[in-house]
Amino acid sequence: MNGDGTNDSFTSSGAVYIFVPDNSTGVMDHVHDAGSFILFPNPVVNGVVSIAFADLQGPVRMEVHDASGRMVYNQRIATPSLQGTPVDLSALAPGGYAVTITSAGHTSTARLIVSR
Repeated sequence: MNGDGTNDSFTSSGAVYIFVPDNSTGVMDHVHDAGSFILFPNPVVNGVVSIAFADLQGPVRMEVHDASGRMVYNQRIATPSLQGTPVDLSALAPGGYAVTITSAGHTSTARLIVSR
């Protein structure tokens, strides 16, 4: 949200992304383009995050980028799960990251916080 209580938004490739607050963590997230997915827990405290995919089928590519935009992790997830696919990110330093999911040529990004 902006300081005035409104949501941030931007457009990219004709898609409109609207940032909405996650009230449980305060982490901003947005409506996804490649399909819905949820990162939990967020923030990550034990090094393992689960990714639940609501409407994706088939393989997806997951990339994690640090605040400078450098890719620090990537993985192919062959079978996305509604219950959550665990991903070990314990090698990442505490901080903010962008998790990008690509499926069938579409890309979605959500923010993730790693803490200890």
